[in-house]
Amino acid sequence: MNLLILNVRDTNDLIELEKICNVIFVSKLMNVVHIEIEDSKIAELENIDNVLEFYENRIGEYQPAV
Repeated sequence: MNLLILNVRDTNDLIELEKICNVIFVSKLMNVVHIEIEDSKIAELENIDNVLEFYENRIGEYQPAV
């Protein structure tokens, strides 16, 4: 299972997305959705019109002030 971050057109239209993955988080302020999806189904995201782009979840690094 992969954790992905998606930029979507409309967070209220997630019906197609919920058919192929588990929706973990939906942002109320931005059109961002966090999902958990199997490796074999990632290619199906490209066929969903509501999905603009997606990328793998990653942990950021602390950048101290210089």
